[in-house]
Amino acid sequence: MRLHDGRPAEVPSTNGHYSLKDFKAGSIVSLTLENFMSTDYTKYPFNPTTNYIFGANGTGKSTIVAALFLIFDGRAAKLGRADDLSMYVNRERPLKKARITAEISTGRGTTIGIQRSWQSGKNKNTRWFMRRGKLRKSLF
Repeated sequence: MRLHDGRPAEVPSTNGHYSLKDFKAGSIVSLTLENFMSTDYTKYPFNPTTNYIFGANGTGKSTIVAALFLIFDGRAAKLGRADDLSMYVNRERPLKKARITAEISTGRGTTIGIQRSWQSGKNKNTRWFMRRGKLRKSLF
């Protein structure tokens, strides 16, 4: 796995030394972006208490915020960047589809996955998928 800026990520499978039981109900456990804006594939693990998003210009702070907004609100026009959801697909990659996945804590040591996927081009339909536990690897 690589971070947004291309550096290798050392992400433990259980979000550092935290277990899922450390997360309160409704807390974001992880956010995965695939072919979204300028990312190819990036997974961001979250801390159960406090999370900061900081970095130099062009490192992906707004990408994370846009992804969270699009998966929880859904309306691209409210972001003030592009009204058309297909504009958020990474066009530098051969796959013209994007996916955002958020793993949300239930507060009981399990997660609920929320996934949104869409493609650019003529068929711009958004597909939503929600499931308790781990989501399937691919909807495409």
